[in-house]
Amino acid sequence: MDDDYYRLLVNKAEKDKCDVVLSNYVRKDSSHEFIAGLSFDTNDATYEGKEFYDMFFEQTGRDIRNHMLCSKLVSMDVWKSVLKVVANLKEKVVMTEDFAFTSVALYYAKRVGFCDNAIYYYIVNDNQSTSRKNITVEKINKNIHDIRTVFDFVKKFLQDQKVYSKYKDKLEIWRAFYLSMH
Repeated sequence: MDDDYYRLLVNKAEKDKCDVVLSNYVRKDSSHEFIAGLSFDTNDATYEGKEFYDMFFEQTGRDIRNHMLCSKLVSMDVWKSVLKVVANLKEKVVMTEDFAFTSVALYYAKRVGFCDNAIYYYIVNDNQSTSRKNITVEKINKNIHDIRTVFDFVKKFLQDQKVYSKYKDKLEIWRAFYLSMH
C-alpha cells in the first residue's frame, strides 16, 4: 500500500462521516509484475449506505474491489456488528471470505466513500485459494464448497434483515458467476 494509505482513508472517513471507505487496487503477481489496475475515478464520491448496498449487488461480483476487505477501512461500530453476524459462519472458509464480511459491513454502513488517491497493492501468492497454479481436485472442491457456504451465509443474512427478495436475483447471478470460475 502507499505510504499515506491509512491517513488518506481516515481523512476521508472523518471528513465525510463514512463508516466504510474504499481504496483503489493494483494486483501484482508473486514477482511483483503488474497484472491489473482497478481504479475508481469517483472524485472521492460518498454514498448513503443503502444506495451503495444496491450498487454493490448490482455489479454481481464483476468488480472485485467492492467486496475485497483488504481495500477498505471499516469503522469500529460497523466492525463490531460484522463480528456478531459472522460468528454464525461456523466453518473456516478460505474462498470468498471477503464477500461474507463485506456483505455485512456494507449493509450496516450508513455512509460509504471512495478515496481515489489511496492504493492497495495486492500481491498474488501462487499458493492462495484463487491461484490457478498448483491446482488440484481437492482445492477445486474446497473452493466450490466455500463459495456455496459463504453464499448461503449471505442469503441467510439478507433473509434475517428482510431484504433477501430485493437482492435475490443479483445474489444468485453472483453465485453462478463465481461457481463458473472453478
